[in-house]
Amino acid sequence: MDFLRRLQGDREIDVQFWKKHPELRKQLVDDAYSEKAHFIYELLQNAEDAEADTVAFELHDDRLEVRHNGRRKFPESDIDAITDVSKSGKEDTGETIGKFGIGFKSVFKYTDRPYVYSGEYSFAIRDFVVPEAVPMLEGLGSDTLFIFPLGNLKKSEKDACKEIRAGLEELAETTLLFLSNIKSIRWLLGQEVLGEVLRIQHSGTHITVTKNASRKTAVTSHYLRLDNSVEGLKRHCVSVAFALDYLPNVTA
Repeated sequence: MDFLRRLQGDREIDVQFWKKHPELRKQLVDDAYSEKAHFIYELLQNAEDAEADTVAFELHDDRLEVRHNGRRKFPESDIDAITDVSKSGKEDTGETIGKFGIGFKSVFKYTDRPYVYSGEYSFAIRDFVVPEAVPMLEGLGSDTLFIFPLGNLKKSEKDACKEIRAGLEELAETTLLFLSNIKSIRWLLGQEVLGEVLRIQHSGTHITVTKNASRKTAVTSHYLRLDNSVEGLKRHCVSVAFALDYLPNVTA
């Protein structure tokens, strides 16, 4: 944990700045990410880059737990990025899709102290930028887990829970359409499954995505997706998808 201690010391210097300039923090958290529960997409991006195929959002009255089974554990570059406001840990690797850094700050709309458990690192973030080591969790296995205690000075636990649930319910099935790794996104209220989005790759170009939410009838959409790799970036590609439908007088 020497890395965390060194980073904690570096970040302590930044704490006074953010306390003196709350308007800048507001711009970064509230104004830059005005849509509700934006951080859901940040976490899905992280899971995709970690090569996870399943992601679960478990919502409780007082907290949100997000778990994925990514093979790539939280690297030091990501810890550095999510505790800073001027960098991303993914700019130069060419191996990841997005930039898991500044966007993570949108979680602070709903919590004052997020927790991260992944691989050898278990830490919380206090005062917006300071990582602190916390005890490892038993039974986590090889999964990565985020825990967000809900509520802060600006948003109650009840309001935070309501907004996050709405954000999950509004997830479009196309969220999975252009991803390569994630095949299942599930959200639960406690232990009750509220909804799920599933992606099935039938062939190199034929994909179906099914969404089932709030006990509604499941909706399955078919797509023709065409991909072309990007020279020099082996995990990147350009994709286009076309919605498919059944021919007249043809049933499934």
